[in-house]
Amino acid sequence: MSDKTIKVGSIVTIVNSNTIFNGKQGKVTKIRTKSRNLKYGIVFPESETRHLYGVNEYKKNIVEYFASDNLQIDEDWRFDVKANNLFGKRMWHHYFKLQEAIDQSLPCPIMGCNEHKSHRALINVWGVVHEFDCCKHHFQQFNGTLRDFLPE
Repeated sequence: MSDKTIKVGSIVTIVNSNTIFNGKQGKVTKIRTKSRNLKYGIVFPESETRHLYGVNEYKKNIVEYFASDNLQIDEDWRFDVKANNLFGKRMWHHYFKLQEAIDQSLPCPIMGCNEHKSHRALINVWGVVHEFDCCKHHFQQFNGTLRDFLPE
């Protein structure tokens, strides 16, 4: 992987089967300019590494360093990482992921709303996490909520 494509803020997945972080997703927070090998500092979300660090350590934003050939750049957080960060690992058991991109020409599905779809919210309905396309206002209202049914 080219070093020039990795920057602070990049979301990456560790692709090294010789480490306990293999398959874990994190964010680049530091880049060592004088290091050749372990150059990129990655901080992992609590849901990815809490079991590795222990109860009190995960809150300290521990930085682990990796070489560029151990990193795969991702466009966004994986769905399961997003759901775990919003709801916790034990609060959901299944998800419905929308396959198509947000169609911004369609109106927000909430009754009485005149805006167009622009955001994708995650809503937990009895342990099943649904992706739900809506306007910015309703995204702020519904994203990360536990509900008995999807909004109408």
